[in-house]
Amino acid sequence: MLKKEVCFSLTCCFFALGLAQAQTRKAGLWEVTSNTKMQKPGNQVGMFGQTDGGSSTSNAVPLATCYTREMIDNYGILLPPSLRDCQLTNPVKKQSSINADLSCSGRSNGKGSIETVWSDPDHATSVIHFVAKQKQGSNTISMGWTQEATAVFKSSSCGDVKPRTVPPAK
Repeated sequence: MLKKEVCFSLTCCFFALGLAQAQTRKAGLWEVTSNTKMQKPGNQVGMFGQTDGGSSTSNAVPLATCYTREMIDNYGILLPPSLRDCQLTNPVKKQSSINADLSCSGRSNGKGSIETVWSDPDHATSVIHFVAKQKQGSNTISMGWTQEATAVFKSSSCGDVKPRTVPPAK
């Protein structure tokens, strides 16, 4: 009997710990710093070698970004502002991470993935891998890019910073 009670108590403790970790993700004002690598057109999709002529852009100054509770709870992702007409599907939520498939339509049709990992309640990293298929005249070219972002929580109040629009999950 004592063995069953101990097992039940331990199970409850581990369940509560998991819930507590998921709830420590904070909505509010975050500072986001990002770096984007784009592949040179004509190279094999996803190849970002040092000598391939691919470009890299960096947001050296952190950008103040407001994340709502819905964004943190349902997506947990740091979406770059340049994505439009995109959908997130197949979200997988774990204690310290969330990832999903990303698909976009419109001018830049393509597919990719996005993942956010929390090292603690105040720090997160996010990576987006994306391959776009774009029309150029009568040709369709594929080009890949990767965006890496780090985020640091600053405040539960966003002040004058408005939250981003998140694509609805399917």
